[in-house]
Amino acid sequence: MMLTIQTLGELCVTRKSEVLPLPPSKKTRALLVYLLLTSRPHRRDRLCEMFWDVPDDPRGSLRWSLSKLRNIVNEPSSTRIMADRERVELTTVDMEIDIRTIDIQLEQKQLPAATLVSIAAQLDEPLLDGIDLPNHAKFQNWLISERSNMTRLRSLVAERLAHCSDIGPEDSLHWTRIWLERKPFSATAGKHMLLLLRQLGHDDKASSLHKELDQ
Repeated sequence: MMLTIQTLGELCVTRKSEVLPLPPSKKTRALLVYLLLTSRPHRRDRLCEMFWDVPDDPRGSLRWSLSKLRNIVNEPSSTRIMADRERVELTTVDMEIDIRTIDIQLEQKQLPAATLVSIAAQLDEPLLDGIDLPNHAKFQNWLISERSNMTRLRSLVAERLAHCSDIGPEDSLHWTRIWLERKPFSATAGKHMLLLLRQLGHDDKASSLHKELDQ
């Protein structure tokens, strides 16, 4: 039975449209998303080092967290958390994960504007809101890197909408502004904005932008 995982906004796991209760422990939820999004085996000692301090009995804490996660992701017909004495892995082949779905969609060269607008709305949500562990640098650095990738995707979607053939020039101008806000040093975005302003008869704004681009 497929699990659906929402990582944009607050973490949410559903099975057959039923929202599953998540562990109250933020570290356990952080462990879930780390295993989920890395999709590879991890050494137990590495996970202990990432999420727990030595006085906390890291191996005992890891075992406790995995027991809580098994209750969420494992099913009688599907053992998704695979663990032995050395390594832990979360199998995700039969999961629907929102950001992976977006990645697959964006691999298509041609997408209708409505689909791109829907993706843009999803990407407006912060990745894994509330999952930060500021006192655990290795996890936090990984999370910052993942969020940086979301910033790149937001810019990419705005660029694709700016060039989308099935929207009008006013809408194209709107998405070009967003594209330029997200990549303020992009000469390509600036030139596209200039072209649209002239096309729409906004000559004063075009002249002002032209001066900015020449600086």
